Amino acid sequence: MKKWGGGVKMREKFQETNTMQDDPGKQLEFPLDCQFRIMAMANAENIPQDLQKVIDQHDLKSTPKKGNSTKKGTYQSWIVSGTIYSLESLRAVGADFSAIDGVKMVL
Repeated sequence: MKKWGGGVKMREKFQETNTMQDDPGKQLEFPLDCQFRIMAMANAENIPQDLQKVIDQHDLKSTPKKGNSTKKGTYQSWIVSGTIYSLESLRAVGADFSAIDGVKMVL
């Protein structure tokens, strides 16, 4: 079986072309209509209220919408849409969603 090579060269080429890694602000145009998908523990009762606090804090003018739950019912997804006006704001909103007790992942 032939082994595919070129790992180092491919990584170098990827880094040359991937400007998002260096400065995401160069690739994103603000204001940006953004959708966050938040994965949280399904049994965490505080999630909708805490998501709304972050939404209000960042003036996203949205309400959290319940998405799908996992097959075993362990996790529940939530969807939040809003307009983001800067890269700093995008990072702050993501960090604030991530800091909510019971949130496992923010995409």
